[in-house]
Amino acid sequence: MKMITFTTRMIALALIVIGFLVTISITNAQDRDEFAPTILKKGDVITNEFSADVNAHLYAFNGRANDSVSIWMIQPENSTLDPYLVLLGADGAIIASDDDSGPRLFSAYIQNATLPADGTYFILATTKTGERFDFAAIYTNARDIPSNLRYELRLEGASVDSDEIELDATELRIGSAVDVEVSKETPVVYATFTARRGDTVTITTANNSQEMDTILYLFDSEGNRLAVNDDGDNMGYFSQINRFSLPEDGIYLIIATSYGFDVVYQARGDWDGAGRFRLSVN
Repeated sequence: MKMITFTTRMIALALIVIGFLVTISITNAQDRDEFAPTILKKGDVITNEFSADVNAHLYAFNGRANDSVSIWMIQPENSTLDPYLVLLGADGAIIASDDDSGPRLFSAYIQNATLPADGTYFILATTKTGERFDFAAIYTNARDIPSNLRYELRLEGASVDSDEIELDATELRIGSAVDVEVSKETPVVYATFTARRGDTVTITTANNSQEMDTILYLFDSEGNRLAVNDDGDNMGYFSQINRFSLPEDGIYLIIATSYGFDVVYQARGDWDGAGRFRLSVN
């Protein structure tokens, strides 16, 4: 009986140790997760391309208050791509946006935008219709998607040479919800969550005592927009990315905002997109 008891205790102890080691391993893996889009520096010129599933990319750079930055997004001469740029602050502010001011027809150019503070800024590179929709929603037939989806992106004027990213994001766990608020000053809310490859998630904005016209983006850790939704099915003007299967282990970024967020900095008076809503990940 004593031998059996001793053996049982040893097995239990071993299982506890194994469980502890597994816990440490998982915790460390999660600690290494981070949102790490391409970081641009002054004078950088990069070439990237969209795919049939990804028609928006998020980039980062660091600057100082009163830096005057310019950003070009130019498509190839033979492409029907219509570039669109949005410059965002890490606090959720919108600094500038542009559709067709570039040197090539339909190319985008944010010229001499003044940064309001020291810190990290984000560049949303997409297309004019891609600001709210993926290619599947824009084109009823996949064959209509432009064949040349390459573009060139250039940054000038950022004075900080740093690989660090500062992001004011709410950390969510799968199965949790948070009440958030968007305003004219900060029309974008950032949230992150960590998940595993093959996890199926549903991300939702819901009524919190007022009607709103929300928009949801989902990015992977490298800044590729994996999903977007404007008006969810049977949800009025609220949004839902429904049962999306995640492609890899790691951290994911949610951008939750309201219709017209990209031009709110031009608005005079109050912004009708301001308000509170509930954001959840299940």
